Amino acid sequence: MPVATRHRPKIKIMAKNLVACGDVLDYTVPNGETIVSGAPVLVGDVLGVALVGGIEGETIAVQIEGVFELPKKTHATTEALAQGAPVYFDDAEGQKKMTNSDANGANKLVGYAYAAAASTASTVQVLLKSQAKVSVAENVAQITTANGSDAATTQALANATKSSVNAILTALKEAGIMVADA
Repeated sequence: MPVATRHRPKIKIMAKNLVACGDVLDYTVPNGETIVSGAPVLVGDVLGVALVGGIEGETIAVQIEGVFELPKKTHATTEALAQGAPVYFDDAEGQKKMTNSDANGANKLVGYAYAAAASTASTVQVLLKSQAKVSVAENVAQITTANGSDAATTQALANATKSSVNAILTALKEAGIMVADA
């Protein structure tokens, strides 16, 4: 007997204020620079990969989500990356390479090793970390840091969470995605 499957009706709901899906940024190539397709590009605190090349003044597309094989610093013993390890962007002297070190805060966390890379490997597969996304571990760390054992702080965090959830529910109702309470 065939397994029953659920089918959702295909409904196109588009928020009127949607600007972009958020996985690709328009980026203007800075003065004096040339960027080639596939090159890592740091846009503020977000690392992306140039989908096309460009010269100074041109606007190019930079993908900020996904897994990309990127250039990695090499060393006989100290540049290995285990699968899932944090990957940092080292732009010292314009190298634009991935590394396993934050260099005391000088290098930005840009993602995680999608696959292990040996210390001598010249590339690493990186799952890009969009700065708009915060992992559960980062949320727990923030709450733990803010919370401590103070009851007033715990209540303030609970109230802030309640306000955030209510704002999301209100936005869903206003967008017609969710039915208002009867």
